[in-house]
Amino acid sequence: MSPVVVADLTDHNPNVFWELGIRQSFRHCTITIAENGTKMPFDILSKGTHFYYPESHTKSAKFAYKFKSSILNCLAHPDTPDSSVLETISGRGSFYEVIQKEEALRRIDGLIDENRYNSVLAHSLQTQIENKKGIINARFQYCSLELLLTHRYLDQPSKFYHALRALYLQILFHNSTYESIGESYEQIIHHYGGNKWKKEFAKSTFLKFDDFIAKLTAIRQKIETSLI
Repeated sequence: MSPVVVADLTDHNPNVFWELGIRQSFRHCTITIAENGTKMPFDILSKGTHFYYPESHTKSAKFAYKFKSSILNCLAHPDTPDSSVLETISGRGSFYEVIQKEEALRRIDGLIDENRYNSVLAHSLQTQIENKKGIINARFQYCSLELLLTHRYLDQPSKFYHALRALYLQILFHNSTYESIGESYEQIIHHYGGNKWKKEFAKSTFLKFDDFIAKLTAIRQKIETSLI
């Protein structure tokens, strides 16, 4: 695909407009020109067009200077926006970015809800074990956490994701433990031996759910108040 494309809109040729639309759907650096007096369609009025003057040598010289400058500018700055199509699809403050922002907020809300559930469950399990009674018939949730680890849709440093992976693995470990050794307090104690379970439980990574919720809440607030 050519780095610079020039479209002459003088005759309102349908093919030219069609090709212009195709070009601006994929690339910037499109220069539009037209003979002076050409009436521009309303949907491209916002795009600067160079007008040439076939009957005026002086004005034609000025046109040639501006035309050359535009070509050189395109070659020097190929990513400078000049496509209304691309700006509508993916530009700053575009509909696409609004949707992307809303999607990120919904995913974070899902993460917060998931970890609130896990936090309540963790404290409940700890109480049951300390009281030496109760049936452990619930499992920690991790679908939203797994999605974040897979797609990494939050712009966070590597240590953030390393901590989440440790949390994720800990959740899988405890869920599989309950399924393999049973659900009653007596079975848990028998598996881990005496008070060892309480110590293991107290220092487990998944007891940091509240810290994770606080971090997610701060990230959500930053995204929600950010300009798009």
